[in-house]
Amino acid sequence: MKAWNTTHLALCLALLYFSLQMYVICNFDVSVPDGERQSQPSVSFLASSAAQEEPIIDLEVEIQKGYAYANSIQNFDRHLKFVHIPKAAGSALEEVAGRQAKIDWGSCLFNHRPKRRGNVCRYPPGQFEWPRSIGWWHIPPSLFPVLGVNPYDDADLFVVVRNVSERLLSEYYYQCWKDKKNSDCDSSRMDQAAYLNEWLTDKLTRVSTMKRPTNRTAPDDYLHHNGHFTPQYDFVVSPLGVRMVDYVLHMDRLPEEFPALMQAYGLNISLPAQKTNTVRNHTTDLHVDSIDSKVQELIRKVYRDDLELTR
Repeated sequence: MKAWNTTHLALCLALLYFSLQMYVICNFDVSVPDGERQSQPSVSFLASSAAQEEPIIDLEVEIQKGYAYANSIQNFDRHLKFVHIPKAAGSALEEVAGRQAKIDWGSCLFNHRPKRRGNVCRYPPGQFEWPRSIGWWHIPPSLFPVLGVNPYDDADLFVVVRNVSERLLSEYYYQCWKDKKNSDCDSSRMDQAAYLNEWLTDKLTRVSTMKRPTNRTAPDDYLHHNGHFTPQYDFVVSPLGVRMVDYVLHMDRLPEEFPALMQAYGLNISLPAQKTNTVRNHTTDLHVDSIDSKVQELIRKVYRDDLELTR
């Protein structure tokens, strides 16, 4: 009986010692030297804290508050300017802006010669005139200021991008138009699919040998055909990967996207009636499916970023 009591007492002391050790571990930072230990929150305190529920945030309400704040701002004091990408509705938009709202967009931002016909552009004031070696509005905005002038300063910018194959086909007919001067196209073969592919192969091979977009640093890199083959992506993103325009509209969705942008900026400008192309028509015209697989492969090589941008 005496032996059992001694054993029982030893077990009780061992359990007590173990309990004290666990208490120290749970309530003190044992990694800190003696004399510098700080008590930690007890388990009961943590449990009581967890029991206090945080207020629930209604996401829909917060979104509506954000919209209300944005709509309360009447004027950001920012003008909207259009960056002209060749063969992507540029001339049409410049014309409606000039005629309907007396606003200079695209080529109208540059005091250049020859002047646009029909009094579409007011042109910037002053005597400075741009050199005639290229349409300077065909140069991506990341390369400005050029010659100490930047017409895109202090403005929000937008562009219109176009399906890559449609853009190339439009350029083909533009160059092959029989009344077009200085064209290297044989207009007598203009509506032959074989000639279209031959012509595109020649042009895209030249473009593919130009400097890669990440290395383009000067307007000279964009002089090929007055910039008409410059990737659309280069107008949107700089060689250093900086986005240069605020809004990217899509030509095939322009009837929906353009009015929404004009409304956001309080501009009373509407799209023109659908343009009737005097060169192309539904009976003689070639289509994107006339472009063969080899040329399509070249397009994917040269305009990889454009294909992603225009999806």
